[in-house]
Amino acid sequence: MKTSILRIVCTAFTIIMMNAVAVKAQEPCYDTKWNEEGRVVSKTMYAPGDFGFYEPKWTVNYTYDENGDFLEKEVSVWQPKYELNEKTGRWVSDYDEANRTPKYCFIQKRDSVNNFVTEELFVWNIKEKAYGSPVETMTYRLKDSNHFNYLAFRKGKEYVKITDSLNLDKDILARLVNK
Repeated sequence: MKTSILRIVCTAFTIIMMNAVAVKAQEPCYDTKWNEEGRVVSKTMYAPGDFGFYEPKWTVNYTYDENGDFLEKEVSVWQPKYELNEKTGRWVSDYDEANRTPKYCFIQKRDSVNNFVTEELFVWNIKEKAYGSPVETMTYRLKDSNHFNYLAFRKGKEYVKITDSLNLDKDILARLVNK
């Protein structure tokens, strides 16, 4: 009796563990590269593709200035070309840099004289194969660590001034993220 209960428990435990390993194997993994100062330089996401192999899906590249301040974030997706491998009879993907298509670019500009920070979002134009004019722009200036002295948005040609003075709290920042 004890042996059959122990056998059932061990079988159930084995099945549950195999299930957990199979689910974990289907999750994406990330390759993150840092520079000497400890800042992220690039991040690539790999996800299971055809034949169960992990394939790169998107890449994010970060750029910093000489002071280590953030300047640019560029997101690209991989669109591989497939070629038939005569030896194995399988289609093999080509993940060359030429098969990478940019999606958007986020640029931050700092004006050290007036302490203004301008953040711009550019979207990749597939037909022109270049970034166009900024889709959205946000300009702000910090008065101190808890107050914005100035905050404004520009979406397309519309310019919206939010405030001249603003206390920072998590609710305000959550509303800004949703804009």
